[in-house]
Formats: sequence, C-alpha cells, structure tokens
Amino acid sequence: LEESLSEYFQSTVRILGAGRTDAGVHARGQAFHFDLPQELQEQNHGLSLEELQHHLNSKLYPEICIYKLQPVTMQDHQENNKQPWHAIASATKKHYCYRFALLKHTHEQEGRRIVVMSPRARFTRAVIREQKNHTVDLECLERVLKHFEGTHDFRAFAGAVEQNMKKQGRESKNTIRRVDRVDLVREGNDDVMYRVDIILKGALYKMVRNMVGTALDVAKGNLDEEVFFAIAAPKGRCIVGS
Repeated sequence: LEESLSEYFQSTVRILGAGRTDAGVHARGQAFHFDLPQELQEQNHGLSLEELQHHLNSKLYPEICIYKLQPVTMQDHQENNKQPWHAIASATKKHYCYRFALLKHTHEQEGRRIVVMSPRARFTRAVIREQKNHTVDLECLERVLKHFEGTHDFRAFAGAVEQNMKKQGRESKNTIRRVDRVDLVREGNDDVMYRVDIILKGALYKMVRNMVGTALDVAKGNLDEEVFFAIAAPKGRCIVGS
C-alpha cells in the first residue's frame, strides 16, 4: 500500500493503520491514514479521491480492496476545536472474531460425518476435530470466555514481547485492558459452525489469540478450569494456549 501511494505521489508516503494482524488473521474494515507534506498537497490540489482509489486497487493484491477514501484537513478540525482524525487515536472499539468448525466425534456404526464448507470458510475458519474421549464442552467454553469481560490485568495472555521485557527486568507497558463483550455465537442451524466475538478498545500483542486458545484448552479438558482462574489472576503464570 505504501509502495502504491509513493508511486502515485512520486514521493515516499507512510501509512498508519488502526491495528495489526497476526499471521493467519484477516482484517475486514481496517482503517488507516497517511499525511501529505504541504508541498505535495499543493502539487496535488484538486486531487480526485476516486482516481486515487482506482489507482490503489489496480496495484494491490486482489485480497486487498480500498474504499471510502476521505480527506482530513487540519483547518476543519481547528475551527471545531477538535483533534484531526487519527487511525489509532480515533478508534473507539475493535471487534475480533474467531471462527471455528467443530467436527464432533461419531461412532463408527453411524458412518463418517462429512462437513462441506465453502472455500472462503475453509480459508477463514479453524477446524477442531473432537475425539471419542476428548470433546469440547461448549457451556464451559462460554463460561470461561465470559470471565474475560471487564477490566483485568492480561499479562498472562500477553505475547512474547511483553513477557521478555518482564523477564529482563525492563519496564513493560501497562497490561491492564478492558474487554467490553465476549460472545460465543453459533452460526447456521447446525452445531458445527461457531465464532467467538470479542469487543474491546485495544489489546496486547497476541492477547486475543491467547485468550481464545486458552479457553478452548479448558473446554477440551486440556487445562483444568481452576488452573485457568489461577492463570487469569493478576500474577498468573504464563501457561496459555494459542
């Protein structure tokens, strides 16, 4: 995206996104902004946003689509005593969505269960295969996920960056975050497709992935529920799933 913008304006242009995604995570409705120096603004006076949008989409991969480009000027906000729109500072909420397909165990005499998923679903949905004595307790999963709601210290669910800083005795960032909502949602009319919706303002590195992975470990019986509550405590050990 920066290469396409720099090519269009014939000058280096950097962007700032509202958030980041880990490997295997896909962003929908991602927001970003970029600043143009005064000289570039003057050179591109009367810039057609429709033309710029077309240029960007013609240069980017098919999986990336730019839409709703809007100008943001300092003057407009100064007149209203407001800060200019900022991709990070102006974000009020972020919606994380983890989708999975739950392939339940069936006895051999019941035949082999076949689940058909669209190519898009296979690309964006994790598959959890239950074993005979190793099933997913959905009530337990929902109960554990709900425990994350509210304001907590999520240091046990932080990524390696925060954990390494702590081990090295260096001052790390504040690990207290507020989670507004966590919902386990069944998609469709069967008991196969599910998603976990998590709504918050900001998260630590890999925090959401670790939250969902740990909750699934508890629901599958890989981690005792009481141990989970100990981990989730402010000084809990860093033994989390992903």
